[in-house]
Amino acid sequence: MGELPEAVLPSTVWERCVGRLPAAEAARIVHAPRPEVSFVAHVEGLVQVVLCLLQNALDATRAKGTKVHTSCIQDAESTTFVVTDAGPGMSPDLLARVGEPFFTTKPAGEGMGLGLFLARTYAERASGTLTFESTVGVGTSVRLRLPTLSKKELHG
Repeated sequence: MGELPEAVLPSTVWERCVGRLPAAEAARIVHAPRPEVSFVAHVEGLVQVVLCLLQNALDATRAKGTKVHTSCIQDAESTTFVVTDAGPGMSPDLLARVGEPFFTTKPAGEGMGLGLFLARTYAERASGTLTFESTVGVGTSVRLRLPTLSKKELHG
């Protein structure tokens, strides 16, 4: 996290992520807007993490062509980014390994297995959490929860 923390709106994070996707992929994302307030984060790192979550969800749903749903939940204690797909879902055995370095379910050459590891590392370094809920045949929901911190607290 070699960047300084700054105040950002969740919608700005979503917009930066979607702006980095090909138009056809961006069109498959459905965002549920909610009232929002700015929060303090290492913004570029956060954009990279949320983009990783979006790309994984888009990959999981590509064969079906289904939409990926996103939202952000905020309260006085945290900001939580939610990415939900209707992909194949993961078995409990696979779900237990999500976030391990170099673990991937993607075909050879399509993923190194570092994206979710780095996402989890970002969450932990920001005193947050990255959680997954998944049901085989139904899909997966990922929650990146970041506590509401001041810039001073983020600097450590």
